[in-house]
Amino acid sequence: MVSALNKLPITASGMIFFGDPVTSDLCRQYRSGSLLGLYMQWLRTTRGEAESARAQADAILPLTATTRKP
Repeated sequence: MVSALNKLPITASGMIFFGDPVTSDLCRQYRSGSLLGLYMQWLRTTRGEAESARAQADAILPLTATTRKP
């Protein structure tokens, strides 16, 4: 989660401490960045869960068949 939202405090400190003008465009970009960061983290989490479930299923029932030659 930290990697997805690490840029937001830097942006907020720029608005507060360095006197950047707070415009509606900047607020919209800040809001969209936070929402997209959360969405990206959600995608990473669900993809990881799907891969682990797939690995467990492959351990139970392997998808490759082995044949022996006489």
